[in-house]
Amino acid sequence: VTGVQTCALPISTDTRLILYCAGVGEGFDASHLENDTATFETNLMGMVRTVESSLPSLLSRRSGTLVGLSSMADVLRSKHSPAYGASKAGMSHYLESLASAVRDTGVKVVNVRLGFVNTKMAKADYKLWMIEPDVAAHRILRHVLKGSPPRRLNIPRRMAALTSIARFFVSRL
Repeated sequence: VTGVQTCALPISTDTRLILYCAGVGEGFDASHLENDTATFETNLMGMVRTVESSLPSLLSRRSGTLVGLSSMADVLRSKHSPAYGASKAGMSHYLESLASAVRDTGVKVVNVRLGFVNTKMAKADYKLWMIEPDVAAHRILRHVLKGSPPRRLNIPRRMAALTSIARFFVSRL
């Protein structure tokens, strides 16, 4: 992606699922802070724009599910890519707060926090419990298409446990 593109598609009256699946993240470079801006534009503001264009239709019908694909990097600090983790933290916080805000409307909001998925986005040297994209997609759909999807979905769950432990220790530094 070499810039921010906006795409607002009309939401049909029978749309039941809105899925925001976009993400970028570059390594930190103090001489190119525009990369950080682009990361926030895509990862966080793109999600906010998706909500702005789709949520009113879902609310008017009192049904539907809005899903955002975030990252377990949302709880970890990284000197290598501070904008990525921070933008995903904002996304996760927004989605889970939005889920609370629309709780009694019939609309569901799900924050999917992914660990390492075998794509170009998996840039870390050590990729613990990496899963294939089709496995991630199957797990997401299996949980999201339930009548009552979770507000937060961690894939894989054992990676979420590890990030929680890591966050505990990192926060003490």
